[in-house]
This record gives sequence, C-alpha cells and structure tokens, in this order.
Amino acid sequence: MAMAAEESVEQQFLVRLLNGSTRCVRFASPRVLCEDLKARVFEIAGIPPSLQRVVTGTREIGEGEALPASRDASCAVLLRLRGGKGGFGSLLRGAATKAGQKKTSNFDACRDMSGRRLRHVNGEKKIKEWNEEAGLRQLEVVAHDYLKKESQKLKNESSAAEDIKKFREEAERKSQEVQEAVLDGLRRAKNKKRGTDGKRKKIDMDDMASKKLRIMSTGKDSDQELMPPIHTGASSSQSFEDPSVLNPSPEAVPSPAETAQPVEPVEPVVNLQAPQEPPPKVIEELSFDNFQSAEELETLGMDRLKSELQKRGLKCGGSLKERSARLFLLKTTPVEKLDKKHFAKSK
Repeated sequence: MAMAAEESVEQQFLVRLLNGSTRCVRFASPRVLCEDLKARVFEIAGIPPSLQRVVTGTREIGEGEALPASRDASCAVLLRLRGGKGGFGSLLRGAATKAGQKKTSNFDACRDMSGRRLRHVNGEKKIKEWNEEAGLRQLEVVAHDYLKKESQKLKNESSAAEDIKKFREEAERKSQEVQEAVLDGLRRAKNKKRGTDGKRKKIDMDDMASKKLRIMSTGKDSDQELMPPIHTGASSSQSFEDPSVLNPSPEAVPSPAETAQPVEPVEPVVNLQAPQEPPPKVIEELSFDNFQSAEELETLGMDRLKSELQKRGLKCGGSLKERSARLFLLKTTPVEKLDKKHFAKSK
C-alpha cells in the first residue's frame, strides 16, 4: 500500500528555457530521469535533446541521472556550445598582437627547474654582461672624445693655413697695385714736365724773336725805354750828349744768340690754400598764407618741416603727412592755444 501511495504522488519542476521564460512541467512519478525532462522540453520548445544541458543550481545533470526530487524543484535548460577556454597558447598569441609589441610567440614565460621564469634568468645574464663591459664602454667614450678633439684641431689648422694663404695673396696683390700706381704717377709727372718745358721754351723763343725784330726796326730796346732816366750830374749830361749812346751802332748791339741764356725749368705753383666754403644758404621765413592745405606743406620736405617744428617747440617726429598736418595747425591756431600733446617734451 505504501509503494502505491508513493507512485501516485505527482512531481513538478520549474524549467527555465532559453528565451528566459519559466514553464511548469509535471510528472506522475516522483523519480524523474534527465532523458524524460529533455523529452518534455523538446515537446514544449522544440530543442533537440542532444543539444540540451540540464543544470540544477551549479550542477549539470548527466545522462541516466535522476533529478533531485523536492517540492517546486527548479532547473535550467542550456545549449551545448562548441570550443572552450583556449589555454595558455591563445593567451600568448593575443598578447603578441598588442600595440607596440613585436609579433612573436616566445616571451620566455616558462620556468626553469628552480621555478624562475626564463626571461628573468636571461635578463640577469644580460645585466651581468653589461656590467662587465663597462670598462670597454668608457674606453670607447675616451677614444671618441680624442678623435673629436683631433679632428677639430686639424680643422682649425687647415682654416688658419687658408687664412694665411689668402692674406699673403692679398698682400702681394696690394703691393703690385701700389708699385703700378707709383710708376704710373711718375710717368705722368714726367710727361707733364716735358710738356711744360717745351711750351715754356717755345714762348721764350717767340719773345726773343719779336724783341730782335723790334730792335732791328727801331734801333731801340723796349726794356731801356721802360727804364726811368737817372740824373747824376756830368755823367747824365754826357749820356744825353753822347750820340753813341743815343744812336748805338749795329756792332754795339749784342746779338740774340749772345744775350740768350739757358731757360731753367720752373716748377708748377700749387695752390695750398684751403677751398673756400660756399656761403650759407639763406632760408626764407615760412609764410602760411602761401599754403591752403597740409598736402601743400608736404612739398617742403621732411627736413624743412622738422626744422620749422623745432623752431616752434613742437614735436618733429613722424611721417611726412603727420609733420605737415601738425605744422598746418599753426595757420588757424596760435602756438599758445595748441594742445599740449603737440609740444615736444622738455629735457
């Protein structure tokens, strides 16, 4: 009788489907197998039993197992998904594709027999080698500095040699130019002296020829006519009475060849006086009646406008247009009534 009573007890389960809805599934027997529940879910949702996973709480019910019997028991139906976690290899491949990292599959993440990672062991070896090579690096730095200083020294010496060579070439060229200039000056002075001497000799010969013709035609020397008479008693009277003196004979007149004397070259006279400065230019007094606008004042120029403004104690700076406009104010306004901004600051 007891067994019959147990079999007549109805069992129900609250099943949560894939769409999130919950359905109540009733069974006549309190012992329900997992296959029976999957068959009922296939009738309700149409999900094949082979793809269903029945989970109660945190435990998955396997094939042939019975669901735990309890009042208002609940379970969830899930689908079986392909694939899985992936493992350590996929993690390394994903890390290799990060920005700034080289694409590799070896990160020395394995551990040696003592439990240390290989990248730590290799890093320690590299640090030890770097410390051992510190002396060589210092020698390289010293050698680099020495080579740099030597190259700079050679560069300075080459530049100094080039400067000396240029200086010598320039000095030689200048000395040649000075010698040529001196020779040219001496040559010109010599030619000028020759021309002056020839001209002077020609003038003297012309004077002597004209004088000879005058003496031969008149019988008198023009130089003696220009000399004033000297009255000295008897000698003077004798000179006037002596016909030989008044009318000299041709034999007594010396020939031009006898009177001719060698002409000495005369050096040209150089005027050493300082050149006279030109008289100062007289500037007419400015009359505003001759100007009808500031544009007409611009014809005076920058310097004239500046001097006129300075005479009146006004500011003299600025452009040509500003100066003319400032000066044109005096045509209608006296200096005493001008604004202070137009006056120059007193030092």
